[in-house]
Amino acid sequence: MFSAKESLYKCIAPLGGTDLDFRDAHLCHFDLNQGRFSVRLLRSFAPGLPGGLEFKGGVSLEDAAIRTWVYWPLPG
Repeated sequence: MFSAKESLYKCIAPLGGTDLDFRDAHLCHFDLNQGRFSVRLLRSFAPGLPGGLEFKGGVSLEDAAIRTWVYWPLPG
C-alpha cells in the first residue's frame, strides 16, 4: 500500500503542489494477481489535480521485490 501511494507522489510531486501526506490518497483497488491498482487523491494537490482524481497503476512481485508504478494518461 505504501509503495502504491509513493508511486502516486513521485508522479505528481514535480508539479509543485502542496505537500502530499500518506492520508491524502486512498488506495481504491489493489490486485497483485492482475498486476493492477488504483489510487485516488482525497484533496486537491495542484492546478489540474483536484480531489477525487483517480490514477491507475501497476504492481509486480519479482525476486522478493514489490515494484509499483502509476501512469497518468495524457488527454486526447
